[in-house]
Amino acid sequence: LSPKDAAGNSIYKKARDAFGDPAELKDAVASGNKIASSIFSSDQTEAKIIDVMKNLSKSELEAFKVGAFEVCLIEQKCLMQKQIR
Repeated sequence: LSPKDAAGNSIYKKARDAFGDPAELKDAVASGNKIASSIFSSDQTEAKIIDVMKNLSKSELEAFKVGAFEVCLIEQKCLMQKQIR
């Protein structure tokens, strides 16, 4: 059993949410990449994205956002290069 803070919340859970497991964070970044990539190919709906995001811990959600942001940057760079040509 994990020790509890003053509000009765598990300190272990709070630490895990804050820092996460590196493998889980890596998976969350990959998931963000995958979903953002599929958004650009019109494969994802808002409901599907919300469904994935609602099951992530706080740290996984942040990693997911990083993954999605990376894809957006790549897509933006590709679009800018096409406009230059």
